[in-house]
Amino acid sequence: MAFESTELAEGLLNSLLESDQKRREAQLQAWLDSTIPQLQEAVARELKGQVQRFKEVATTPEGWKPYFKWSKYTWNLVLEVKFRNHPPTIQISQPTNETAARAASQGDCPGDLSPGGRSANDDRSDSMNPNNSAHQASVDNRSDQMNPNNSAYWSSRGGGRGR
Repeated sequence: MAFESTELAEGLLNSLLESDQKRREAQLQAWLDSTIPQLQEAVARELKGQVQRFKEVATTPEGWKPYFKWSKYTWNLVLEVKFRNHPPTIQISQPTNETAARAASQGDCPGDLSPGGRSANDDRSDSMNPNNSAHQASVDNRSDQMNPNNSAYWSSRGGGRGR
C-alpha cells in the first residue's frame, strides 16, 4: 500500500513516551481516533486502484477477457501496517515531547540506533563479515564462551566459577 506518514508515527511515539499513565492513555486514544480514519481512506484508495488495474488488464479490444490463470489461484487480501525506522541519512524531526527526546538520546527505543549512530543490523553485518575486525572478535568471544577453562564460559551460563 502506498501510504506512509512520518507525522502519524511521530504522534504514536510521543504518546508512548508520555510518563504519566493517564495522559499516555488519553494521547494514545486520541492518536487512534485520528489515525484510523486516515488509514481507512488509504485502504479505500488502494482497493479502488487495485480493482481498476484488474479491469484494465482484463479489458481488451475484443471485450472482457480476464486471465484464465486468475481462476487457478487462491487469492488472499493482505493488509500490513508497519512501523519502520528511517536510515540515519534521512533527517527526522525531533520529538516534541521532552520524554521522547530523553528516550531518543538514550537509545532505548526498540530497533532504534545505538548511541554510536549504528543499528543492531550494522553491528551484525560487521560481525558476519570475515574482512572486519568485529568478525574475529565475535569468533573469539564464541570460542571463549564454549571453553570451560575460560571465565566467559561460566559467566555466559550465569555461574560464578570463573577465574
